[in-house]
Amino acid sequence: MAFLNNPHQAYADFLAENVIDSGSTQQDSQYPVESTELDHPIVNVLADTYFGEDYTRRRQRRGMEDSLQKYGYSYSFEKIKQFFADDHYNVFYFEAVFASGASPLDGIKPFVLDANAQKSLDEFKSCISTWRCLGITMPRIMVALH
Repeated sequence: MAFLNNPHQAYADFLAENVIDSGSTQQDSQYPVESTELDHPIVNVLADTYFGEDYTRRRQRRGMEDSLQKYGYSYSFEKIKQFFADDHYNVFYFEAVFASGASPLDGIKPFVLDANAQKSLDEFKSCISTWRCLGITMPRIMVALH
């Protein structure tokens, strides 16, 4: 189940819950199915990808410097981007939401990781041209964020 261009993770949770509760087994024409044929069936999966903006803010409040502050967004992929070739199918599980500010999950979840959408997406695009970004909203359901 994929929700493309999702405005907020909580909204994808809401949509997924409605689909599950409806008992529907048909594909909704509002949400087209995307498929990919691979010439070289190499699939790379990178889990728990997050540049750490939330953690950086916490460290800044304590007067600490971290790698995001010191080296920027490119530091996270600097040594591993060679493994994600353009002719591979590269999938990232992004650990945060592309949103900032208050979340409907504040107070419900112990913490909600947010990310600077533009800087994060720009970094993904600069080092890997063929990628998909996934996030998990509910057990066993993958939701595409881009």
